[in-house]
Amino acid sequence: MEFLVAITIFSIGLLAIAGLQITSIQHNARANTQSSTTALARGILENILSRAGDDALFDADTDPAQPWDFDPATLDPDPTTTVEGGGTYSASFRILAGNPAAGMARVEVTVNGPNRRTLTLTGFKRAI
Repeated sequence: MEFLVAITIFSIGLLAIAGLQITSIQHNARANTQSSTTALARGILENILSRAGDDALFDADTDPAQPWDFDPATLDPDPTTTVEGGGTYSASFRILAGNPAAGMARVEVTVNGPNRRTLTLTGFKRAI
């Protein structure tokens, strides 16, 4: 009888640990998606902001958003990339010339990740 009670208590403990493991795996997957989304958005924003201030990209508004194909030299109508273990992402950017002031350009980068996770980063570039 004591053995059955001990096994029952032990099995309840194992079930609780299994539940924690499942929750941990789910949160790790969500964190991986967020990290990938943030890294892609940050990379695109840094690439755009690293261009010269007199680049034609900053001369006029790009509204609606332009697709970004993850290649710094070109724009492509299919701006998707797949991150191993992280899913498929698409990105776009928008530049608002003269916003917030003359001689400035506001750059907004939006990355859409798996499970409808969207991240938008904003940066400012002094346009010459």
